[in-house]
Amino acid sequence: MPRRQKDADDNALWEAVKATATPVVRDTVFRDSLDSAIAVPPEAEKSKKAVKRRLAVRPPASVLPEALPQPKRARELSHGCAPGVDRRTAERLKKGRMEIEGRLDLHGMSREDAHRATLSFVSGARLSGKRCILIVTGKGKGILQSELPRWLNLPPIREQILSFSHARPQDGGSGAVYILLKRDRSVP
Repeated sequence: MPRRQKDADDNALWEAVKATATPVVRDTVFRDSLDSAIAVPPEAEKSKKAVKRRLAVRPPASVLPEALPQPKRARELSHGCAPGVDRRTAERLKKGRMEIEGRLDLHGMSREDAHRATLSFVSGARLSGKRCILIVTGKGKGILQSELPRWLNLPPIREQILSFSHARPQDGGSGAVYILLKRDRSVP
């Protein structure tokens, strides 16, 4: 495409625009904050190098963004909720069609003992390359049954699991939970 030839009208218009424009001084944005942040003796301010050095200083932190963006947190899981898991795998987990590679029975344990056992069991199962595990809490309105979903959402365990769901009746029903673990990519 050929370049357009400038004519007298273009030049006249450009000269009119230039006459009304005021040049922007690049360092005026931070000048006020720099002047208040840096105290310079009057004799040092006279040299051109000192002025350039003063203007080259980074703006104070109050001008910079308040906070860096926070890393993305994993969504809280609940029974049957499987974000990041394909539908087929989620259905297989929910229907108990995945091979259970490890079991933990929390019957008769105190809350603290059960929490420690859950943490070590989940971590150990993942490190040994297991994918689907079962934790039995017992039926009824027991404390362990209500605490287990909360424990599974706490940081040391949450980063290791993809999903969990109530077990099928033959595996413990509402008193047991299937847990789908993330793959440990460091295990060959």
